[in-house]
Amino acid sequence: MRQRKTRANGPVRKRKKWPWLVTAGIFVALIGAMAVPGIRNGPIGQVVGRTIAPLQEAYAYVEGQVRDWFTMMDENNTLLRENQRMKAENDEIATLRQQLEELKQENQRLRGLERAADSIDNMEFMQASIIAKSPESWYATVVINRGSQDGVEKNMAVITGDGLLGRVISVSDTHSQVLTILDGRSALSVMVERTRDNGVLKGQMLLGSEESYCRLLYLQDDSDLVPGDRIVTTQLDGLLPRGLVVGEVVEVARTEGDERYALVKPSADISRAEDVLVVLTRPESAGITIDE
Repeated sequence: MRQRKTRANGPVRKRKKWPWLVTAGIFVALIGAMAVPGIRNGPIGQVVGRTIAPLQEAYAYVEGQVRDWFTMMDENNTLLRENQRMKAENDEIATLRQQLEELKQENQRLRGLERAADSIDNMEFMQASIIAKSPESWYATVVINRGSQDGVEKNMAVITGDGLLGRVISVSDTHSQVLTILDGRSALSVMVERTRDNGVLKGQMLLGSEESYCRLLYLQDDSDLVPGDRIVTTQLDGLLPRGLVVGEVVEVARTEGDERYALVKPSADISRAEDVLVVLTRPESAGITIDE
Protein backbone atom coordinates (compact mmCIF):
# COMPACT_ATOMS: atom_id res chain seq x y z
CA MET A 1 0.00 0.00 0.00
CA ARG A 2 1.47 3.37 -1.07
CA GLN A 3 2.14 5.91 1.64
CA ARG A 4 1.23 9.57 1.18
CA LYS A 5 3.88 12.19 1.90
CA THR A 6 2.89 14.29 4.88
CA ARG A 7 4.24 17.27 6.79
CA ALA A 8 3.93 17.88 10.46
CA ASN A 9 0.70 19.82 9.98
CA GLY A 10 -0.84 17.74 7.20
CA PRO A 11 -0.32 16.38 3.72
CA VAL A 12 1.77 18.19 1.13
CA ARG A 13 -0.34 19.46 -1.75
CA LYS A 14 1.17 20.41 -5.05
CA ARG A 15 0.02 23.79 -6.32
CA LYS A 16 -1.30 23.63 -9.86
CA LYS A 17 0.12 26.37 -12.12
CA TRP A 18 -1.87 25.62 -15.28
CA PRO A 19 -5.01 27.63 -14.30
CA TRP A 20 -2.91 30.80 -14.07
CA LEU A 21 -1.25 30.05 -17.37
CA VAL A 22 -4.59 29.48 -19.05
CA THR A 23 -5.98 32.73 -17.61
CA ALA A 24 -2.95 34.68 -18.75
CA GLY A 25 -3.20 33.12 -22.20
CA ILE A 26 -6.86 34.04 -22.51
CA PHE A 27 -6.13 37.61 -21.37
CA VAL A 28 -3.38 37.99 -23.96
CA ALA A 29 -5.64 36.51 -26.65
CA LEU A 30 -8.40 38.97 -25.78
CA ILE A 31 -6.04 41.90 -25.96
CA GLY A 32 -4.77 40.61 -29.33
CA ALA A 33 -8.34 40.19 -30.58
CA MET A 34 -9.07 43.79 -29.73
CA ALA A 35 -6.57 44.77 -32.39
CA VAL A 36 -8.86 43.29 -35.09
CA PRO A 37 -11.35 45.99 -36.19
CA GLY A 38 -14.22 43.58 -36.73
CA ILE A 39 -13.98 42.07 -33.27
CA ARG A 40 -13.21 45.35 -31.52
CA ASN A 41 -16.36 46.98 -32.88
CA GLY A 42 -18.62 43.96 -32.33
CA PRO A 43 -20.50 42.64 -29.28
CA ILE A 44 -17.56 40.51 -28.20
CA GLY A 45 -15.25 43.51 -28.44
CA GLN A 46 -17.59 45.55 -26.26
CA VAL A 47 -17.69 42.83 -23.62
CA VAL A 48 -13.94 42.40 -23.73
CA GLY A 49 -13.49 46.17 -23.67
CA ARG A 50 -15.57 46.48 -20.51
CA THR A 51 -13.68 43.57 -18.99
CA ILE A 52 -10.18 44.91 -19.56
CA ALA A 53 -11.06 48.60 -19.13
CA PRO A 54 -10.22 48.60 -15.39
CA LEU A 55 -6.91 46.95 -16.16
CA GLN A 56 -6.19 49.53 -18.84
CA GLU A 57 -7.07 52.34 -16.44
CA ALA A 58 -4.83 50.83 -13.78
CA TYR A 59 -2.03 50.50 -16.30
CA ALA A 60 -2.52 54.09 -17.46
CA TYR A 61 -2.51 55.31 -13.85
CA VAL A 62 0.68 53.42 -13.02
CA GLU A 63 2.29 54.61 -16.25
CA GLY A 64 1.33 58.23 -15.42
CA GLN A 65 2.73 57.92 -11.90
CA VAL A 66 6.00 56.50 -13.18
CA ARG A 67 6.21 59.19 -15.86
CA ASP A 68 5.49 61.92 -13.27
CA TRP A 69 8.13 60.46 -10.94
CA PHE A 70 10.80 60.56 -13.65
CA THR A 71 9.73 64.09 -14.61
CA MET A 72 9.96 65.17 -10.96
CA MET A 73 13.40 63.59 -10.60
CA ASP A 74 14.57 65.36 -13.74
CA GLU A 75 13.23 68.68 -12.44
CA ASN A 76 14.87 68.09 -9.05
CA ASN A 77 18.19 67.40 -10.73
CA THR A 78 17.79 70.58 -12.78
CA LEU A 79 17.02 72.58 -9.63
CA LEU A 80 19.96 71.02 -7.83
CA ARG A 81 22.32 71.97 -10.64
CA GLU A 82 20.84 75.49 -10.69
CA ASN A 83 21.25 75.83 -6.92
CA GLN A 84 24.84 74.66 -7.14
CA ARG A 85 25.51 77.18 -9.91
CA MET A 86 23.90 79.99 -7.94
CA LYS A 87 25.84 79.03 -4.80
CA ALA A 88 29.09 79.11 -6.76
CA GLU A 89 28.15 82.53 -8.15
CA ASN A 90 27.24 83.81 -4.67
CA ASP A 91 30.54 82.53 -3.27
CA GLU A 92 32.38 84.28 -6.09
CA ILE A 93 30.47 87.51 -5.44
CA ALA A 94 31.23 87.28 -1.71
CA THR A 95 34.92 86.80 -2.50
CA LEU A 96 34.91 89.77 -4.86
CA ARG A 97 33.16 91.92 -2.26
CA GLN A 98 35.76 90.95 0.34
CA GLN A 99 38.57 91.76 -2.07
CA LEU A 100 36.89 95.07 -2.92
CA GLU A 101 36.60 95.93 0.78
CA GLU A 102 40.27 95.09 1.30
CA LEU A 103 41.22 97.32 -1.63
CA LYS A 104 38.97 100.07 -0.28
CA GLN A 105 40.61 99.94 3.15
CA GLU A 106 44.07 99.81 1.62
CA ASN A 107 43.23 102.81 -0.53
CA GLN A 108 42.04 104.71 2.55
CA ARG A 109 45.27 103.87 4.41
CA LEU A 110 47.42 104.96 1.48
CA ARG A 111 45.45 108.19 1.10
CA GLY A 112 46.02 108.81 4.80
CA LEU A 113 49.76 108.34 4.31
CA GLU A 114 49.67 110.68 1.33
CA ARG A 115 47.89 113.35 3.35
CA ALA A 116 50.39 112.95 6.19
CA ALA A 117 53.33 113.31 3.79
CA ASP A 118 51.77 116.40 2.18
CA SER A 119 51.23 118.01 5.58
CA ILE A 120 54.93 117.79 6.52
CA ASP A 121 57.25 120.14 4.63
CA ASN A 122 60.83 119.53 3.59
CA MET A 123 60.90 115.82 4.41
CA GLU A 124 61.41 112.74 2.29
CA PHE A 125 59.36 109.61 2.88
CA MET A 126 59.25 105.98 1.78
CA GLN A 127 56.19 103.76 2.02
CA ALA A 128 56.51 100.45 3.87
CA SER A 129 54.26 97.69 5.22
CA ILE A 130 54.29 96.02 8.62
CA ILE A 131 55.03 92.34 8.11
CA ALA A 132 55.42 91.14 11.72
CA LYS A 133 54.67 92.21 15.28
CA SER A 134 56.20 91.44 18.63
CA PRO A 135 55.16 88.01 19.97
CA GLU A 136 55.05 89.41 23.53
CA SER A 137 52.69 92.23 22.62
CA TRP A 138 51.57 93.77 19.36
CA TYR A 139 52.35 97.22 20.77
CA ALA A 140 56.03 96.69 21.57
CA THR A 141 57.93 96.27 18.29
CA VAL A 142 57.00 95.74 14.67
CA VAL A 143 58.93 94.69 11.57
CA ILE A 144 58.62 96.53 8.26
CA ASN A 145 59.50 95.28 4.76
CA ARG A 146 62.20 97.89 4.11
CA GLY A 147 65.88 97.65 4.96
CA SER A 148 69.31 99.05 4.31
CA GLN A 149 69.10 98.31 0.59
CA ASP A 150 66.11 100.69 0.51
CA GLY A 151 67.97 103.43 2.39
CA VAL A 152 66.58 102.76 5.87
CA GLU A 153 68.90 103.61 8.76
CA LYS A 154 68.78 103.17 12.52
CA ASN A 155 66.74 105.80 14.45
CA MET A 156 64.71 106.88 11.44
CA ALA A 157 61.14 107.87 12.34
CA VAL A 158 58.22 105.69 11.23
CA ILE A 159 54.75 107.27 11.01
CA THR A 160 51.20 106.31 10.06
CA GLY A 161 48.65 108.58 8.44
CA ASP A 162 47.70 109.84 11.93
CA GLY A 163 50.98 110.22 13.76
CA LEU A 164 54.28 108.82 15.01
CA LEU A 165 54.49 105.04 15.32
CA GLY A 166 58.08 104.77 16.55
CA ARG A 167 61.67 104.66 15.39
CA VAL A 168 63.90 102.11 13.69
CA ILE A 169 66.15 100.26 16.16
CA SER A 170 67.74 97.63 13.91
CA VAL A 171 68.22 97.23 10.16
CA SER A 172 68.93 94.31 7.85
CA ASP A 173 69.18 94.26 4.06
CA THR A 174 65.48 93.68 3.44
CA HIS A 175 63.63 94.59 6.65
CA SER A 176 63.86 96.69 9.80
CA GLN A 177 62.64 96.49 13.39
CA VAL A 178 60.71 99.45 14.78
CA LEU A 179 60.34 100.28 18.49
CA THR A 180 56.90 101.82 19.04
CA ILE A 181 56.41 104.85 21.27
CA LEU A 182 54.31 102.68 23.63
CA ASP A 183 57.22 100.41 24.50
CA GLY A 184 58.71 100.94 27.96
CA ARG A 185 62.17 101.33 26.41
CA SER A 186 61.08 104.26 24.24
CA ALA A 187 62.06 107.82 25.30
CA LEU A 188 61.74 110.83 22.97
CA SER A 189 62.22 114.57 23.28
CA VAL A 190 58.85 116.27 22.66
CA MET A 191 57.00 119.48 23.36
CA VAL A 192 53.47 120.75 23.87
CA GLU A 193 52.63 122.43 20.58
CA ARG A 194 50.44 125.15 22.13
CA THR A 195 52.57 126.12 25.15
CA ARG A 196 56.00 125.12 23.75
CA ASP A 197 56.79 123.29 27.01
CA ASN A 198 59.44 120.60 26.58
CA GLY A 199 59.47 117.15 28.11
CA VAL A 200 60.37 113.52 27.58
CA LEU A 201 57.78 111.08 26.25
CA LYS A 202 58.16 107.62 27.79
CA GLY A 203 56.36 104.47 26.79
CA GLN A 204 54.50 102.80 29.63
CA MET A 205 54.07 99.33 28.24
CA LEU A 206 56.02 96.59 29.96
CA LEU A 207 56.16 92.91 29.05
CA GLY A 208 52.70 91.38 29.20
CA SER A 209 50.81 94.65 29.72
CA GLU A 210 48.29 96.24 27.36
CA GLU A 211 48.79 99.90 28.33
CA SER A 212 48.02 102.13 25.37
CA TYR A 213 49.24 105.47 26.76
CA CYS A 214 52.55 107.25 27.10
CA ARG A 215 53.77 109.54 29.89
CA LEU A 216 55.07 113.04 29.32
CA LEU A 217 57.68 113.60 32.05
CA TYR A 218 59.90 116.41 33.41
CA LEU A 219 57.26 119.11 33.08
CA GLN A 220 57.67 122.46 34.79
CA ASP A 221 55.28 123.16 37.65
CA ASP A 222 53.99 126.22 35.86
CA SER A 223 53.36 124.36 32.58
CA ASP A 224 49.94 125.36 31.32
CA LEU A 225 49.07 122.19 29.45
CA VAL A 226 45.52 120.82 29.50
CA PRO A 227 43.73 117.76 28.09
CA GLY A 228 43.47 118.11 24.32
CA ASP A 229 46.91 119.70 23.85
CA ARG A 230 48.85 118.17 20.97
CA ILE A 231 52.35 116.74 21.47
CA VAL A 232 55.01 116.91 18.71
CA THR A 233 58.67 115.95 18.36
CA THR A 234 61.44 118.52 18.94
CA GLN A 235 64.59 116.93 17.39
CA LEU A 236 66.51 118.07 20.51
CA ASP A 237 67.56 114.48 21.22
CA GLY A 238 68.95 114.11 17.70
CA LEU A 239 66.73 111.09 17.03
CA LEU A 240 63.67 112.33 15.14
CA PRO A 241 62.90 115.36 12.96
CA ARG A 242 61.02 118.30 14.42
CA GLY A 243 57.22 118.65 14.28
CA LEU A 244 56.03 115.05 13.90
CA VAL A 245 52.66 114.58 15.59
CA VAL A 246 52.93 112.21 18.55
CA GLY A 247 49.65 112.33 20.43
CA GLU A 248 47.23 114.23 22.62
CA VAL A 249 47.15 114.97 26.34
CA VAL A 250 44.28 113.15 28.06
CA GLU A 251 45.14 113.80 31.70
CA VAL A 252 47.50 115.93 33.79
CA ALA A 253 48.53 114.45 37.16
CA ARG A 254 51.33 114.09 39.71
CA THR A 255 53.43 111.13 40.76
CA GLU A 256 53.76 109.92 44.35
CA GLY A 257 56.90 112.06 44.51
CA ASP A 258 54.78 115.11 43.55
CA GLU A 259 56.31 115.36 40.07
CA ARG A 260 54.00 116.66 37.40
CA TYR A 261 53.31 114.50 34.34
CA ALA A 262 50.72 114.04 31.61
CA LEU A 263 49.13 110.97 30.10
CA VAL A 264 49.38 111.09 26.30
CA LYS A 265 47.29 109.00 23.91
CA PRO A 266 49.20 108.30 20.68
CA SER A 267 47.63 109.71 17.54
CA ALA A 268 48.60 106.57 15.60
CA ASP A 269 46.48 103.47 16.08
CA ILE A 270 49.52 101.34 16.77
CA SER A 271 47.70 98.04 17.35
CA ARG A 272 45.97 98.22 13.92
CA ALA A 273 48.74 99.81 11.87
CA GLU A 274 49.47 98.09 8.53
CA ASP A 275 50.98 100.65 6.13
CA VAL A 276 53.52 103.23 7.29
CA LEU A 277 55.97 105.86 6.06
CA VAL A 278 59.66 105.81 6.90
CA VAL A 279 60.94 109.37 7.33
CA LEU A 280 64.21 109.36 5.41
CA THR A 281 65.05 112.96 6.40
CA ARG A 282 67.25 113.03 9.48
CA PRO A 283 67.00 115.71 12.20
CA GLU A 284 69.13 118.82 11.74
CA SER A 285 70.78 118.26 15.12
CA ALA A 286 71.93 114.74 14.22
CA GLY A 287 75.66 114.37 14.64
CA ILE A 288 75.99 117.57 16.71
CA THR A 289 77.65 117.16 20.10
CA ILE A 290 78.03 119.60 22.97
CA ASP A 291 81.52 120.04 24.36
CA GLU A 292 81.77 119.73 28.13
